[in-house]
Amino acid sequence: MTATGLLNALARGLRWWRAELVGLLPPSARPSGPRLLVDLRGESPPAVARRVWGGGWRAAALLDAGGARLLSAEAELVLAVPPDWVLRRTLRLPETAEARLDAVLGFEIEQHIPFTASEVVWSARVAQRLPEQQRIEVEVAILPRRLLAPAAARLRALGLKAPLSARPVPEAAWPSLSLEQLSPAGRRWRSLAEAALGGLAALLVLHLALGELRRGEAVAAAVEARSAAARADAERVLAVEAEAAALRARFALAAEIRGARPPAVAVLDEVARLLPDEAWLTEFRLAGDQLVVAGFAARADGLLGLLDTSPMLREVRFAAPVTRDRPDAPERFQVAMRVVAPVPAAVRAAAVVAR
Repeated sequence: MTATGLLNALARGLRWWRAELVGLLPPSARPSGPRLLVDLRGESPPAVARRVWGGGWRAAALLDAGGARLLSAEAELVLAVPPDWVLRRTLRLPETAEARLDAVLGFEIEQHIPFTASEVVWSARVAQRLPEQQRIEVEVAILPRRLLAPAAARLRALGLKAPLSARPVPEAAWPSLSLEQLSPAGRRWRSLAEAALGGLAALLVLHLALGELRRGEAVAAAVEARSAAARADAERVLAVEAEAAALRARFALAAEIRGARPPAVAVLDEVARLLPDEAWLTEFRLAGDQLVVAGFAARADGLLGLLDTSPMLREVRFAAPVTRDRPDAPERFQVAMRVVAPVPAAVRAAAVVAR
């Protein structure tokens, strides 16, 4: 083993031993927050800082290949950003929104900042619950992506694989803004193998699903063929029923034409033919086989005899008393009668011969 390899192995052993010793300390004595970070709060080029046992930070390396090697052992890399980069908002939402807070905030954030949701990274926490109002107060920290993109790209260009996050206060657990969407962590061989196995499993499931789908399609095609035959039979039955209904309607119309009463035009023509010239009608009302006519005539007492001579009219009678407005005025009459179908001429002639 070379000297460099020996030093690297020794450094890894010391880091492991330190992590084990930290785990033995009581929670109150353990250091909180990240141990290494990339400090973006100064005006000089970013530097890698190491946390010391007093709670402060000490520059350990510049952001170059050496700094990248220093950070490569960390499980997560933290970018310390100026506090004025982070925009904070407190939103009051219905308490039902807590179950799907990310989806709700993805819409609400755009209503309160001059950026779209795709231009920022954000983190949120429930600051207060108001059960009497059925509301929750959510504190949101928002950071524009364009401020972090150069540093994140530089870290990835140096070969860093660990996940990235940004904090305005490195010692605090919140807000911690994940930069995975902005600069996702690089994949390792194990991740690639897991992804390949996952892909193979997905292909196997897809193959099985396609087989079931083909069988389902075959069953559906058979059912559809039987349904099409049944629909064709039903359409033929409906067509026959429609033809039968049309025939019944024509038969009914023919029966009505040949029925027990003549059409209204023929009845009106018959009444006009029988009434004298000095009589005129003001009302002609035919309802079913009942006919009511009203009007004026010089003498109304002879109208019943005239109307009774018609073969279409039966039961001729006055429906109201005959009145006269003045002694020299014509008489007002109202006559009711029943309308019947006229007897055909051939039938009448046969009846006369029989007598």
